Amino acid sequence: MSNIFEIVDKTGRKIRLTKKQFEHVICHKGMENYIEEIKDTLKNPLEIISHETGDLYDYYNY
Repeated sequence: MSNIFEIVDKTGRKIRLTKKQFEHVICHKGMENYIEEIKDTLKNPLEIISHETGDLYDYYNY
């Protein structure tokens, strides 16, 4: 599986965006132009909310 990018988030977790995940991101019209903003949100979020199950997190930057 090929990655679009791989970075370390604010909490030290390694995060990667795969080509398959990117296909979902670009379903949201215009998001293909915001790769740098996505990276910045992962590195410097204003808020991180964990899901109740699993090791999933939502990153927010308003």
